[in-house]
Amino acid sequence: MESTEYTGAGEGEKVALFFQPDFVLPAQYFETIRGKAYLEPEKRLMLAILQDAADCFQKYMFARNDRGRAIFDQTEQWITEENNDWLFSFESICECLGFDPEYIRKGLLLWKNSHLTQQGSGMSQRSEVQCH
Repeated sequence: MESTEYTGAGEGEKVALFFQPDFVLPAQYFETIRGKAYLEPEKRLMLAILQDAADCFQKYMFARNDRGRAIFDQTEQWITEENNDWLFSFESICECLGFDPEYIRKGLLLWKNSHLTQQGSGMSQRSEVQCH
């Protein structure tokens, strides 16, 4: 019996849909982690830092004031900095919590690029409307 869930999709499209990455909001992800196990106080602090970074990265990406831009720039720099042995570096925190820092970094940068693309297409549509 054939599934009607993906009507109009060919077999290749169905397989491709299966392998697409899942997108989860940082708040959803971190809430899941918090609920699964008791964390030592130090690890709770690290998790809070990581969650705050993800929140700031997303909240201030399109900031128009200097303070918001500075918060975004510092957060992006902290996330993208590699090979830092400092205890509270992005990579150290991820590794201490058992996360793959490159996976989280790529996810945040993909999120950024997709929203920049959306913002850019929205701006070009608005400029077309203004030109006519």
